[in-house]
Parts: sequence; C-alpha cells; structure tokens
Amino acid sequence: MKTLNQFYNPLLERKEIEVSMEHAKSKTPSGIEIKKIISEHFKSPEDLVVVRYIKTEFGDNVSKINAYIYENKDVFTAIEIFRKKKIKDKKTDSKEEDKK
Repeated sequence: MKTLNQFYNPLLERKEIEVSMEHAKSKTPSGIEIKKIISEHFKSPEDLVVVRYIKTEFGDNVSKINAYIYENKDVFTAIEIFRKKKIKDKKTDSKEEDKK
C-alpha cells in the first residue's frame, strides 16, 4: 500500500487519506478487507476507520482508496450517524415523490 495523500482535519478530528493498493491477479478487495489493512497500516482502531470509496480502472490491478480515520468514538458517531441519517432521508423522500 502506498499513501498518495494524507491530511489532518482538525475541525472534524480525523485524518483524510488517499492510498493506492495493488492487488495483482485477484479481485478488488472489499471495504471490510481494506478497513482492516488501513487500520493496521496507520495503527488505529478498526472501528474508527471509514472507507469512503474504492476506485479501480477497468482491467487494472491498482485501486485508489479514500478513507477517514477518526480520533475518537464520540466524533465518529456524531458525524457518521448524522451522514447516514441524511442519506437515508434523501432516499425516502425520492421514493415518496415517485409514488405521486
């Protein structure tokens, strides 16, 4: 794994990282596998790592991964729970509009 970009966001108390990972002759690793690898590489608890996206070009064996590593559990739950609730609300609103 190669770190492409690393930025500490003091307002949200998290590290925002972009890494490149090679997976020769195998499928793109899942979010759970990547979460485990990132937590080991950056020496942080696995439950404070959030994988934002995994991008692999067609036919390529290198993936770009964007992830957040939070400093503490309180900030993690406050931000990620709020974000997930907001996404869920948008999905239910669009389903209600489709019914009309």
